[in-house]
Amino acid sequence: YDSERCELSGGMIGTWSRRGTTGYLNIFRWPGEEAQVPLVKTRARSATLLATGERVKIEHASNGRLIFKGLPKNPPHPFINVIKVKFDGIPKAKKETRRGAWLFGDA
Repeated sequence: YDSERCELSGGMIGTWSRRGTTGYLNIFRWPGEEAQVPLVKTRARSATLLATGERVKIEHASNGRLIFKGLPKNPPHPFINVIKVKFDGIPKAKKETRRGAWLFGDA
């Protein structure tokens, strides 16, 4: 509710929305115990799985990947799950230097 578009990409698993400095990763394809989203420029401070209230471990890769670790093997909800992410500022995407560059660490 009361959220807006977010410039981050959800990759193959979903889409982002945001409210202020809080991003919401709406997951339509459950990735299992680890999820990665590409080209995140703004530093994430914390993450929570909304369905259960569980904290999610986050890791930042040098190429802009934001990695969520320790997710349940099976999705808590059968259709859509949301990870709430608190960022240091308004979530911004890292600019892609060339298509697919983030895969190799050159983004």
